[in-house]
Amino acid sequence: MSHKTTENITAEQMESKELNNGETPMAKNSSDSLQTFTPKQKSRTTNEICSNKKKKARKDNCAKVESPQRHKPSKCIVDMEVKLVYPDEEEIAYEFLESTMSHSLESMCRSSGKTCSLSALNSSFLLDKWLQTKLKEATACYRQNNYSIAVKHFTEALEMCSNGPVLGTSVDTAAEIIPSVVSFIETKLVACYLQIMQPDLALSHAHRSIALNPSYFRNHIRQASVFRSLGRYSEAARSAMIADYIYWLSGGKEQSISQLIKLYWQAMHEEAMANAEAFTAMYTPVDDVLYKEAIEKAQDAFTEMNPTYTKYIYTDSEVLHLLPQGTDWSSASPPPHYMLSLGFKNKKDGMFLEKQSTKSLLVFIGAIQKLQYASFLSQLQRAKEESQMINQAVAELATIPYLQEISQQHAELLQSLMADAMDCLQGRREKEYTWHEIQKVEMIEDFILQLENRYLKRKKSQAARRQRMKIKKLQSAGLSQSAGTATLSARPSEEDCKDINAVPACDSSENKSLSSN
Repeated sequence: MSHKTTENITAEQMESKELNNGETPMAKNSSDSLQTFTPKQKSRTTNEICSNKKKKARKDNCAKVESPQRHKPSKCIVDMEVKLVYPDEEEIAYEFLESTMSHSLESMCRSSGKTCSLSALNSSFLLDKWLQTKLKEATACYRQNNYSIAVKHFTEALEMCSNGPVLGTSVDTAAEIIPSVVSFIETKLVACYLQIMQPDLALSHAHRSIALNPSYFRNHIRQASVFRSLGRYSEAARSAMIADYIYWLSGGKEQSISQLIKLYWQAMHEEAMANAEAFTAMYTPVDDVLYKEAIEKAQDAFTEMNPTYTKYIYTDSEVLHLLPQGTDWSSASPPPHYMLSLGFKNKKDGMFLEKQSTKSLLVFIGAIQKLQYASFLSQLQRAKEESQMINQAVAELATIPYLQEISQQHAELLQSLMADAMDCLQGRREKEYTWHEIQKVEMIEDFILQLENRYLKRKKSQAARRQRMKIKKLQSAGLSQSAGTATLSARPSEEDCKDINAVPACDSSENKSLSSN
């Protein structure tokens, strides 16, 4: 099969000044050719792209920047995190007012006849004065790079939110504001721990900040930064993608921020693919509908391009995927879709993934598996890891309604999972958790499936055995018939027997004559 050479869209192409109106390049989908994207091909890495951009910006000739070692962030990624994860504190006093909760505060100010601005919304009539004093101390330490002291103050502020009032006055929107305030404190703790190079301590705070306020994009991008620091690049790529979508969904209009998130998203995606050893991926541009012919064509191309990963090839025929270089949420036309093909070195890995992708609760599959794994960690008495896993599952569940529409049945299941997860975190267990019930149902389904497969296998084996016996009988009958024919052909005829009987008589007469002579 003939197809065009694979082209990798790099981060430099996305940020190129030649792009029309700041739009990201879109992959062309030709009917007579197959254009694919594989991160494992020989292409420039994000580190090389950033160093090339830096060399173009300099007027003088400078020495070539060496590529950093694996797991050490490049200067390009660090620069992106400085702008996305650590914004200018002089401009943003309390980041929770950036989120969608600020709209309710502005409406409250309009109803009271006051002129509202960001600085006005930060005033003390909203927050409890003791809490605001503690936050000011924490913020001052943060600006002075005293991150350890800032952690202490933010932690104390978090305890104050748990034990006392958050708002100085009772307002109608308190139920909406309080989670955002607590989420703000959690996300500032994430930033502090990242600054002192302790991402393991930042992880649970990152999850909780999203669970409390999933509509604020910086919570997701900070979670991505924590995952990146821990070397969990695929999860970092997912968090960056969600951050980009949430930014657009919440009304973000600055194209530079969206482009920066997309660059970070792509960098994490490339790192994830580069560090994957058991599998590799290929993305093929497709229309909105997947045809069997297109799937077979993509798998043939995958086999030709990745011969090492052909023990099991799985092509997702149900879900269309997105890549950062072609995604523009604000565009009237839908973003280009891609068909994902995964190749594995181990057949069992591919079969397991395909089995998971066919489950009925695919929307919640990631969160449910994390909750089930947390129960396993609980049995091993690994409380810290259990808490982190539950918090991550809760963050994923809280984000689901923002990413897609869910049915009423799924909404009820979502509420049940969230409530049970919170009970589990607080040590309450009045009944069996929802994910345990789901696990039992899955075990029953797997058992029935095994019985069915066993029955079909036995039936197939019996049919093959009967076929072999039938062939053996036919062969035996054929051999018997051929042997009988050979026996009949070996016997002499009656005429031959007469001739044979006549020969001895002649011989005897001759002998008699000879004897007389």
